[in-house]
Order: sequence, then C-alpha cells, then structure tokens
Amino acid sequence: MLDTRVPSGDGVVKIPGVPVDVGPVSTVVGAALVNAVVVDAVEILVARGVDVPVFASQNVDGTDESNALLNARYRGRIRELG
Repeated sequence: MLDTRVPSGDGVVKIPGVPVDVGPVSTVVGAALVNAVVVDAVEILVARGVDVPVFASQNVDGTDESNALLNARYRGRIRELG
C-alpha cells in the first residue's frame, strides 16, 4: 500500500466563505508515488544486469526509432500498440 498522506476530502487550501477545502492533490501525489516506484524498480533491475526496456518521451527529439523498436517488440503484448 502506498499512503499519499493526503488529508481527508483531498483539498488542501482553505478559502474563506467556501465550505470545503479546494485544491485537490491526491492525483498528483499518487502519480509521483507511482513514478517513484517505477524508478526504484528500474534501478533494482539494472543493478541486477537486466536490460530494462523503457519508452522515451515523445517530447524529446530522437526517440522515435528507439520507441518504434519497443513498439514492434511488444505489439503482441500491449493491445494499444496493435
């Protein structure tokens, strides 16, 4: 279990005149935790000598070729690539 430590109700900002807290943070905190778990897993696998396939951000120039290779490799396992 990953505890986000987000307060009950999710909001973290009190605004006078508004009956509930606003500014929900559970999504961003949850996403950061999941990404931290992925980073740790990749570090552990690399330390064990595993060649870890990582898709690169499409926002970075020069990643099309490496991503295309991974797309071809995993097309049968990832339905969205079909």
